[in-house]
Amino acid sequence: MNFKEYLKTKKLSEASESKYFNALSKVIKEGSYDVMKKMSIDELNELLIFVKNSDYDIKGQKMYSTALSHYIDFYSSKLERKSSKKIDKPHNRIVYGAPGTGKSYQLSKEIEVDFPKLIKTKIKNKKTDDKTINYWIATCGEDNDYWNDFHSKNKFAIGWSEIGDLKQFTSLSSINKKLMEEYDYKKNNRTINFFKYMKTNMKKGDIIIIRKGRKNLIEGYGIITGDYEYDSSMPEDFYHTLPVEWKKKESIALDGYSRNLPWVTISYANDELVSLLSKNKYIEKVIETKEAKYEVVDRVTFYDGYTHGQFVGTYKPVPEGDSITYKYIPGPFMKQLVESYKNPNHNFCLIIEEINRAKADRVFGNIFQLLDRDSNGNSEYHIAVSADQEVYLREELEDEYSETLDKLLNEGLYIPNNLYIWATMNSADQGVYPMDSAFKRRWHFEHIGLDQNENEFGEEGKTYGLAYQQESEAEGIENKIIPWNDFRRIINKNLLGNKVSEDRLLAPFFIKENNFQLKEDDFFELDTEVFKNKILMYLFDDVLRHKKKTILFDENIDSFSQLKSTYGKGENIFKSDLFSTEA
Repeated sequence: MNFKEYLKTKKLSEASESKYFNALSKVIKEGSYDVMKKMSIDELNELLIFVKNSDYDIKGQKMYSTALSHYIDFYSSKLERKSSKKIDKPHNRIVYGAPGTGKSYQLSKEIEVDFPKLIKTKIKNKKTDDKTINYWIATCGEDNDYWNDFHSKNKFAIGWSEIGDLKQFTSLSSINKKLMEEYDYKKNNRTINFFKYMKTNMKKGDIIIIRKGRKNLIEGYGIITGDYEYDSSMPEDFYHTLPVEWKKKESIALDGYSRNLPWVTISYANDELVSLLSKNKYIEKVIETKEAKYEVVDRVTFYDGYTHGQFVGTYKPVPEGDSITYKYIPGPFMKQLVESYKNPNHNFCLIIEEINRAKADRVFGNIFQLLDRDSNGNSEYHIAVSADQEVYLREELEDEYSETLDKLLNEGLYIPNNLYIWATMNSADQGVYPMDSAFKRRWHFEHIGLDQNENEFGEEGKTYGLAYQQESEAEGIENKIIPWNDFRRIINKNLLGNKVSEDRLLAPFFIKENNFQLKEDDFFELDTEVFKNKILMYLFDDVLRHKKKTILFDENIDSFSQLKSTYGKGENIFKSDLFSTEA
């Protein structure tokens, strides 16, 4: 029975027949997943049944049957996957205002609430006899069909027997070349890993855990007892083997496991899986574990000269023994992006401090396109994965997150809805770059007023102030104390009245709490040197550089040196009526 005859037995419409036939033809000719992505789970299952059971002559029938099974697993699990809890704040957000208004402080407070640390299980003790134990998760053929055979022979094995004994090859590239010759594969990056593991990585003493499908069902486990062997007595073409002492042959459902098992033939078992099996006493050797908290927020500060390569990632020279080699070094954006791919049920945030102190559009480069988000917070558009990015993505996602890797390589990079990008921006016009409207419209802007966070400065119930000299006709020069916020409001009122822009005024966090020294139980006084060399210098030399100094200071003071000297003598430096008015 050929494919079209098979379809007629299903009583499908001509349109459906054509859809199935074209899909299968394209899969066979191109190994393409694009057509399958447009099919429903039911349609894919129908296609799988045909490929597995019909007599239709399909080249690579077993390979395509496996590919379809994996693809069905991926998309069915994708439909079941829970999304991260959405934060009721914009995904792309710039908080801006005058220097010292508490922009970073405000974001830090929000982060404590919105981005709890990610808790993961860490294997605490993975060594025995000074040898590190590796834990592997694997399947014994498609759908674990050969589990009984492998168990009875005390072996674990994989196919692709026609490439021959792996011991004859001196490098992975030579194995890969043979693989391509024998099986006409276009890309073998994932398959070649299986041979790398079998020949080099999987060692005596390692534990291999056997899965069935991807629905969190474990069938058994064993301990590897020796090195790789090419054994032609094995069933089918499973000639690449490792000797294993099987410890358990019984099924266990992984209740409480937060993800699906990887669909690739062999991969490293993650700590969560190993810990769960240990806690359930499925793995006989008790493994010490601990709950580790991982930061989900990363920060980067932009500055003049900061580049796209630093932000996203680029190749850099790194020492390797006595020589230098080049390696792709991911930037903060790529690191957070990959973490958000790996942990879709947890939110991540990248904080960009001082986003306008670099040429932001150049730093983002083609990532700029990903900032357009849909109503769910995912990028509306994707961008192609570059060759250097592909290397890094394969290193990070190849095994456990292979379905995500496939999606990225087929569809391109995107920002998922669990990655937030928040930034701070000074509205001051010194040392910053303008942003063009195309870049700005992809962000939600939030202005922080000059006094918006003033009540957040210092400990509640404490007074933070500074000493100054005030001259009056009745009392002469008096030493007075004024609270910090009162002081700066009076200064700001006078500056605003003389057409000084808001971004030049004194904001609450212009100075830090640790610049105040405890004088009495509840009173902290501003350090004299900080007052002279930070506040006075800023007001005299910066804010009033091109304006009359008498806006704030005594008319007899002509230079900053004279200002400091006069203050040091305990004499009045401000104009006589400055602090006689209310803030």
